[in-house]
Amino acid sequence: MPFTMDPVYVADLTPTAPTSSYAYGNCFSEMDFSFEITSPTTFDVTMVLGGKRSPACHEYLLFANTEMWHLEVFYGVGTHHFTFEMPTLAEQ
Repeated sequence: MPFTMDPVYVADLTPTAPTSSYAYGNCFSEMDFSFEITSPTTFDVTMVLGGKRSPACHEYLLFANTEMWHLEVFYGVGTHHFTFEMPTLAEQ
């Protein structure tokens, strides 16, 4: 896949659809995502990357919803785990 600056929609993780896979990344041909609510104000996203296309490549991913966003750069295969905190309705 050629280099592109245009964002690509990769996954929509929800409590009713907590897993997703994507195979067309610029750097990784295997991207598996999972979502888990861990408390009323936190949730975890776990991502397993594989099939690295080149030793020097990397992938930019933006995790976002209506309340937050997080940009991360990935260079290596393996499991990557994130915990995100959300404000309560009273804090919004």
